Amino acid sequence: MKLHSHLTSLVVIRCSVPPAPLPIGRTNCGAAFDITGVDFAGPLYLRDNEKHWIAVFTCASYRPIHLELCKSLSTEDFMLAFRRFIARRGKPKTVYSDNGTNFRGTSNLLNSTDWERVSLRTTSHKIEWRFNPPQAPWWGGFWERKIKIIKEMLRKILGKACLDFTSLLTILCEIECIMNNRPLTYIADDTENLKPLTQAMFLQDLKPEYLSLLKQLAFNKSRIIKVGDIVLVELESKRVDWPLAVVTAVFPGSDGVVRVARVKTAMGEKIRPLQRLFPLKVPLISPMPNPIQTDPVSPQLETQQTRCDRSIKIPQKLDL
Repeated sequence: MKLHSHLTSLVVIRCSVPPAPLPIGRTNCGAAFDITGVDFAGPLYLRDNEKHWIAVFTCASYRPIHLELCKSLSTEDFMLAFRRFIARRGKPKTVYSDNGTNFRGTSNLLNSTDWERVSLRTTSHKIEWRFNPPQAPWWGGFWERKIKIIKEMLRKILGKACLDFTSLLTILCEIECIMNNRPLTYIADDTENLKPLTQAMFLQDLKPEYLSLLKQLAFNKSRIIKVGDIVLVELESKRVDWPLAVVTAVFPGSDGVVRVARVKTAMGEKIRPLQRLFPLKVPLISPMPNPIQTDPVSPQLETQQTRCDRSIKIPQKLDL
């Protein structure tokens, strides 16, 4: 009893390690889905009470996804889904996954193939399969985040409804389209004509413009907004309708902390709190030479007009 009470009083400290840099394959400019992560989500119940699972294929470089609906978690059903994925997205060079028996079975089957004989008759290459350590789901973070978003969208769309196979497959295709059209960064020679760069663009044989700008930075929730950053401005409408904007000025408070910024959208300039602004991963290479202002509304601003040609009266003081 004394030994047990002594052990229970010990303080347990979790081991921590510094984050590792991204592998070279995930930062090189290659074809979409060359480096792919795969996992399953589900189950989902159909009207006939059958269970189905979603095979989620995620590109490790550009982050588009490909969804396949499977009737079971068996190796045979996953192999069929994997073949459909290759037929439409191309053959990957490297596949990452956890240690599921269906993934292990597929890897063993690929390793048993005589690739030398295959290479003599075709241009097909061997697929390298890499497994994450057991009990380490964060090693597959780039696809686990996608699965979380997929589940949230299914909850909002389906609720407690049960669909047939064809209807559910259609819903998954629409979810795939929505997620692949989320903006990564922007394409523009200047800040006047901003166009979002989406994951879907890399599926259309466009030259990669994203990875060459991506920096090995440790992004966190307290990232500082600065002049020249490209952001999404939160509106009451759907997220896909949020406009892109460039930060033209920031306003620190009396304690020196910036909480408000002025942004320029295609509809004009707006003042918004930082909680309504969502910075993209890639900042401008040359930030705009706009100084930090101390007053959210400057009396020297040019007179602004609404879409109805009415003059906007600028308040002298904004109660924040």
